[in-house]
Amino acid sequence: MTTHEAPGDNFLSQQIISHFDLIFRAIPDAVILTDKERCIVKVNSAFTDLFEYSFEEVKGKHTKFFYISEEAYEEQGRIRFNLSAEEKLKPFEVPYRKKNGEVFQSETVGTIINDEEGRFLGFLGIIRDISKRKELEKDIKDALSSLELQVKERTRSLQETNNKLTTESIERQKTEENLCKEKNKLEAVLAALGDGVTLQDKDFRIIYQNEIHKQKQGDHTGEYCYKAYQGKDSICEGCLLEQCYADGEIHRRETKAETSNGTIYIEVSASPIKDSSGSIIGGIETVRDITQRKRLEQQLQQNMKMEAIGTLAGGIAHDFNNILSAIIGYSELAKLVLPSENKAVAHIDQVIQSGKRASDLVNQILTFSRKDDQDLQAITPHLLIKETLKMLRSSIPASINIKQNIDPQSGHILADPTKIHQICMNLCTNALHSMEDQKGTLTVELHRRDVETHDNASAPSGPFIVLSVSDTGHGMDKATIERVFEPYFTKKKFGKGTGLGLSVIDGIVKGLNGFINVESEPGKGSSFHVHIPALETPNPISEEKLKKKLPINNGDAHILVVDDEATIVDMLEAVLLALGYSVTKTTRSREALQEIEKYPDKFDLLITDQTMPDISGVELAQNVLKIKPAMPIILCTGYSSMISPEKACGIGIKYIQKPFKAEELAAIVRTALDEKE
Repeated sequence: MTTHEAPGDNFLSQQIISHFDLIFRAIPDAVILTDKERCIVKVNSAFTDLFEYSFEEVKGKHTKFFYISEEAYEEQGRIRFNLSAEEKLKPFEVPYRKKNGEVFQSETVGTIINDEEGRFLGFLGIIRDISKRKELEKDIKDALSSLELQVKERTRSLQETNNKLTTESIERQKTEENLCKEKNKLEAVLAALGDGVTLQDKDFRIIYQNEIHKQKQGDHTGEYCYKAYQGKDSICEGCLLEQCYADGEIHRRETKAETSNGTIYIEVSASPIKDSSGSIIGGIETVRDITQRKRLEQQLQQNMKMEAIGTLAGGIAHDFNNILSAIIGYSELAKLVLPSENKAVAHIDQVIQSGKRASDLVNQILTFSRKDDQDLQAITPHLLIKETLKMLRSSIPASINIKQNIDPQSGHILADPTKIHQICMNLCTNALHSMEDQKGTLTVELHRRDVETHDNASAPSGPFIVLSVSDTGHGMDKATIERVFEPYFTKKKFGKGTGLGLSVIDGIVKGLNGFINVESEPGKGSSFHVHIPALETPNPISEEKLKKKLPINNGDAHILVVDDEATIVDMLEAVLLALGYSVTKTTRSREALQEIEKYPDKFDLLITDQTMPDISGVELAQNVLKIKPAMPIILCTGYSSMISPEKACGIGIKYIQKPFKAEELAAIVRTALDEKE
């Protein structure tokens, strides 16, 4: 790299020029040397490259020509380029203008130049273009490149000195002395990196540390690296600098270290320092704290894992709900042909109930892949809690005792039954994990309690239904209790949990205007008390709706049924025939559309699946409504992210979620036909 200077510039002594010349040439940033009046005396080639001016074009000129305005030039003069300015070496950011008019953002270091007697001679400025500094990797690469150039030039100077010395000890002493003289100048550049930097000789003796490295590792200048940082008497196994000295290449690796504040992750990079002949005379090692980045990577991986689970759940939900539709539908058809006193009826009811519970579990999985609205209704939670414990009992070790204290008269709450089941199941599962590999007692209680405002500042006062789940496990300290509802926070071993269970519960409860209290001590187990506002009087319409039984014969309309699953089509046909309707069925949506195009008045109602290989249910419905706008249409789906009850209503069709009971199908069919009339 070459420099440019105006001929006859004698304001600097030859001694100063000789002393700074190598550094001036080596710095990859634009360097500019001015006189007292801020007129350019000398620039390096990096300056001419950056600003696209030749030295002849700028020599002797005031530096104002590359400021974006004269006001900016004057302002910098008042702030930094005068004898009264403070913090001369502190980098500052300022925009400059290139020859072609392009404005860029720079980081500039400016300082006053004095001679040996302290007389003011001029200003030295180092300008760095930071407009494209967006990635941390590029930052390090540029910084290391800058360091390598500086060390290479400095090594050449040291080599000239070494040629005059007679012994290796004198050579080493002189090298260390020279490096110490230059450390203050290098520090201004090295500090901008934000990483710890050390310079070491070939014996791994530390001859320089920047301030950041000293703050984190302590000052070990003059000590051997392996002794200072590892307490060893020989080179560490896998030493990066040893590899650099062996092959002359740059080496990097990531590692971790235990500190008083926990585990930290660091990235270490080692580069060789070579003299003018190419011989390696030392090395530079940089240390970067990447703990935050690693944590973000881990969180991203966890998010991607949960996203994959959600995608998988969405993919299987449609097919699984189709299977459940067939199970529930054919079970209800079987009940129709059996007398009520037949013992098989009770068994079939259990099949139907289990199928419905399986559908609810699918919806719980889908909670992680989409934000679904809760189906709020007036319910008595004690039945759900007992059913959950009944399911749980069969899957836990006999060494775990379950105690129940459930008040059947606790009252009603406004909630989604599936969510209440999810709350109870997740809390119980969490309790069981805390008692893993040991005997214990799981206690589940449900009761009504009047809560005063001061009990929980964020909750309203009034009656609450309280679900309490307690265990005799290892318990938690106060720090863990404070974080227990944070997403991804878990004390379980790797692979034992995602850290989402309790955070999901907390979200559900808050959505119901409730709150959770936690009681726990290490070694004394834990208790979670879920408070959900109680209803003073249950919704009579909701209660009546749950008990209502529709008559079998609902009408004699002609219904077209479309589903790509032959089993589902056959089941729907059988149910609708049993309800007194005429049915035409098909497994091809395009065939159904052609039939309606030919005979638009033949059918009174269309029932179609959403996910089909040829034409989707929504597309079929939209095409049918163009042909026959008054046609009632019911869209069925096991799961689809493309349609919801609200979207279906906007199209002008009705919506039913698979799996469904015969009475639910009968109700929506009757409603659709009645609205037509």
